[in-house]
Amino acid sequence: MENKNIDFILELYRFHITVNKMLACLAPDETKKYSGQVSWFMKKANQFIADNGVTFVTQNPGDPYDVGLPVTPVNIADFDKDAELVIDQVVEPTVMHNGKVIQMGTVLLKKAE
Repeated sequence: MENKNIDFILELYRFHITVNKMLACLAPDETKKYSGQVSWFMKKANQFIADNGVTFVTQNPGDPYDVGLPVTPVNIADFDKDAELVIDQVVEPTVMHNGKVIQMGTVLLKKAE
């Protein structure tokens, strides 16, 4: 898969996150008005992504961090090597194409509570 296609797919991911944040700031009647359009767009975008053999592996905030995960932790140096860590925020998902990792995800970590 070409890098420009991967970049476009990641931009779709970022766009979806941004639009959801914007929808959360609207009044409930406005949210209802626009959420259907967003859902329709994301259905089409997800179909495009699936047709191209791409999947996202997204760890969720609160998931335990393990060095074997296909992610790059941005702030790993802030913690002792024996600290029990969890994912605090997913900056970018891991991107796979036909079952192979083609781009590592990016996460921020925090100490487990």
